[in-house]
Amino acid sequence: MRNRVLTAALAALGGTALALGGTASAAGNGAAAITSAKLYVSAATQAAGGAGVKIKVTKAQADNDLARIVIYVPAGYQVATSQTTGTQLGTAAATVFARDLNAVVPVTGTVEVANPADLVVQSTACTGTTTHAQFLVLRLQAAGTPLTVPAFVDAITAPPLSAIASATITFCFPPSDIPAPNPARATLGASLLTAEFTTTSISSPSARGEFRWRALATGYQSGNGKVDPTSTIEVQSLVELPTQLTLKAKVAKATRGFSKVSYNGSLLAAGKGVGSATVDVYRGATQARVRKFKSQATDSNGAFSGSFTVKQGKRATALFLLAKAKTADQDLGSAACTATFVPPISTAPIPCVDATTAGVSVSSAAVKVTIPAGPKPKKK
Repeated sequence: MRNRVLTAALAALGGTALALGGTASAAGNGAAAITSAKLYVSAATQAAGGAGVKIKVTKAQADNDLARIVIYVPAGYQVATSQTTGTQLGTAAATVFARDLNAVVPVTGTVEVANPADLVVQSTACTGTTTHAQFLVLRLQAAGTPLTVPAFVDAITAPPLSAIASATITFCFPPSDIPAPNPARATLGASLLTAEFTTTSISSPSARGEFRWRALATGYQSGNGKVDPTSTIEVQSLVELPTQLTLKAKVAKATRGFSKVSYNGSLLAAGKGVGSATVDVYRGATQARVRKFKSQATDSNGAFSGSFTVKQGKRATALFLLAKAKTADQDLGSAACTATFVPPISTAPIPCVDATTAGVSVSSAAVKVTIPAGPKPKKK
């Protein structure tokens, strides 16, 4: 039974494309049907200029179905589109709510470069054109059955959008709440709740700073499968680069056969301290064998510190320290969301309803200190 449920739910994601010609340009009316949508973006590596990003979109089950989402890659990011068909760029995961089964179903798979000839119908229905810089597929698996979710990548070269974005990535989805006989209905009435994917084809800017990712999300009207242009909203995710974790350590003068090791460091994002982050501190006789011995939080300036004692041996010994920091996803709310799609970029203003920062993980460089040999026993 579980395999049948999973297969059907996946089919909903790869089902009949919807007719959505062009980019949404309708005015938001304050009563959007997908107001809970959120966008989270993080870099695979926290160094400036590093390759790889993770993009996640979420919405509440109570919202209307998501018809289309257009993700705007910020200016400064580099998007490679020359990979050959079949190249795997990353991984994908999603959750859908199957209305017919009253169940949430998880799915996983890969992100690959697609053959444009295989997606002519989907491309036309979703974007109104068959011309794109690159065609992608989220290739998902259920009980050995391959299913695909298309995505369409386009470069942005003309102002005014070129000042804020270098490319777009567009996804479309079928409606779930229309009557079952309708062939356009998502299998099992499956509605997308979360979708995330990684790709190595996008590289972070080499410059330090805050970069604002944007997405336009458009929903369906309730119960009839018609796209509702007035429901279009903007969501944003702020990425600060680079994120760096520093660590220093020193050994104080020994007392009664014990050496005191003090350490300190800072977590910085785009040169600014990151407070309330979790820092795990590791130590060990070799860099490869360090083990966590303490967890602590950074202060408001992003700093952390501590100390511990080590018993001296007959010989001087090396001690390695390493720190790893982690921050959680943060919902910054509408106050942090600056509307982009207003005249002259958009013919009618589109409301910006939410901004976030995605959680990140970063490690320090390993630090080596030397624990001096203990005092020699006095001769009797």
